Amino acid sequence: MPMMKVRKPLIVMGVLFSVSIFSAVYFAKSIEETWHHNPVANSAILSLLGVGLAYTLYTLIMLWRGQRQWREFENNIIPWSDATPLKGVLSFFKGRFESELGCDDAQLREEIIVSFESSLGLRSRLAEYMAGLLIGLGLLGTFIGLMTTMGSIGTVLDALSAPGGVKVSDMLSGLSQPLAGMSSAFSASLMGLLGSLLMGAIAQFMSDANDNLIQRIRTWS
Repeated sequence: MPMMKVRKPLIVMGVLFSVSIFSAVYFAKSIEETWHHNPVANSAILSLLGVGLAYTLYTLIMLWRGQRQWREFENNIIPWSDATPLKGVLSFFKGRFESELGCDDAQLREEIIVSFESSLGLRSRLAEYMAGLLIGLGLLGTFIGLMTTMGSIGTVLDALSAPGGVKVSDMLSGLSQPLAGMSSAFSASLMGLLGSLLMGAIAQFMSDANDNLIQRIRTWS
């Protein structure tokens, strides 16, 4: 398998992570203004996104180290032995590298590769779950904001139907709270959607990187 095909998902993951950090710094003021519309929901979304980015950075480093060391094994740069310290995701094979992955029993090799595949798959599924959870938090914030809006609109309508009516200035003042509720609702949706798109893209490329490494191991064995 061409090395560039193997490294491409990792490169894209690194680019996405770098772009997300740069965007957070560049648009910090806008993000802060959006956060103030719904502090509770937006804090939860930003916290989850921060955890997700930290997790994907850790996964990116582990995958990069594992793929780099596997290339060294393929090129006989380092000895194929259980005594060789394994790096990154290859640490999964610790104590079983030579005895199981390097054995002559094809069934035993396939079993340990399948176990390794399940371990890597769990990492990408966790990133996908975080992407879905961000959408869920965004919707939750939206519903909370809309409920606030409906309650405020009801209060304004009650004031309009009161005997003697209401002054225009008082009516406009009363509408400010429903509009604030709508801002709260849509800010949560926006934050959740953007975070979900970012985490979903990273999860996809993480899955591709996992598949490429597993394919290399199967091709070698």
